[in-house]
Amino acid sequence: METYFDNMTAEEGSKAKLAHDLWVLTNDGKKVLLDTGRATAAAVKAEAKAADALMRKHPYASILVAVGVGMLAGYLLGSRKK
Repeated sequence: METYFDNMTAEEGSKAKLAHDLWVLTNDGKKVLLDTGRATAAAVKAEAKAADALMRKHPYASILVAVGVGMLAGYLLGSRKK
């Protein structure tokens, strides 16, 4: 991917300017990643709370679903021919 700087001319193309531009670019990328990570963490926490509330509301159904998923996984993993 190429990035073009319209405001950079041959006179402005010094090593210091390039280093500063790269520093700004990496800091902006870091901020975007941190904000995305925080938003994702908040969404995961909300979903975990909702799942916890659902399991507390229906404990026996949750146990049966967990046992069923475990049995299905065991059957699928155990049925492979060696």
